[in-house]
Amino acid sequence: MLNLKKESLHPKAASLKCKCLSCNEPLEMATSADGKSEVPEKGNISICIMCANVAKFDEDLCLEPLSEGELNHIKKVDPKSYRLLMDAVRLIKERNHG
Repeated sequence: MLNLKKESLHPKAASLKCKCLSCNEPLEMATSADGKSEVPEKGNISICIMCANVAKFDEDLCLEPLSEGELNHIKKVDPKSYRLLMDAVRLIKERNHG
């Protein structure tokens, strides 16, 4: 289950000022998959809550594309995280598209 409650958001994460690479929705908040209050770091994965686009954070905490090779690497080295990622994508798409 995705925890997207405001109280789980790290204060510094509220200062994110980039946009989704797919739908151009502003990225203004971030939370970890387990709901812990953390600031994203370079290389952390991001899923757009509006369109379910998967990207990664760069050194400026803006988004850059996640390549198919990088996604396949996650699937190979950490299948549990890959399944959680794909479940989150599916849930967002179902929520947004009925």
